[in-house]
Amino acid sequence: MNSLRKSVLITGCSAGGIGGALADAFHAKGYHVFATARNPSKLPPSLSSAANVTVLKLDVLSTESIAAAVESVKSQTGGGLDVLVNNSGGGYTLPALDVSIEESKKLFELNFWAPLTMLQAFAPLLIKTKGCIYFEIRDFIHGLVDGRMQENGISAKQYATKVVGEVEKGTGGVVWAGKDASILRLLSWLLPQSVFDMVVQSVIPIAREMAKATRRKLA
Repeated sequence: MNSLRKSVLITGCSAGGIGGALADAFHAKGYHVFATARNPSKLPPSLSSAANVTVLKLDVLSTESIAAAVESVKSQTGGGLDVLVNNSGGGYTLPALDVSIEESKKLFELNFWAPLTMLQAFAPLLIKTKGCIYFEIRDFIHGLVDGRMQENGISAKQYATKVVGEVEKGTGGVVWAGKDASILRLLSWLLPQSVFDMVVQSVIPIAREMAKATRRKLA
């Protein structure tokens, strides 16, 4: 590949989700995209056949699979990686008294330890290019932006375009994107946590319903 072309590896690039949209957005900006998934057949056909897109089978819960992905990226980039997007993840939403501890442990493995393992494995490549890491939990974020959790949420494509723009600018810290993101960001600075939680419940239906369910359990 062209050594001057920036590179990005994205986990969880299944069609219809944020990962696929991010892959398209980075590709449109001229990046060499390493699009990964546990089942590569679930990737959008447009990605699989595009120039400067490498499709990799990657299970973020497998150290062997991660190591193989590292070697594949190194062999094609000369040992560097500009952007790592930890997009794979899952959600499990229930009142605390109803959750399965075993399922919660599996979710923690997927949403915490897996991204950390990915970061450790790809750190030498990122350091070489002075690259950056972007982390999100796919299922939860996808729900926020496609309207399942929030009315009038932005589309996956709009969200991906916003994220890529922030990465291009070198933005650090938290990226706020969405219909009410600017307002919520300001309120998170100004309001006590308890008041901010009430505001979130008022704009995100699932948060409101969880609060109601918890109050019923404790009544």
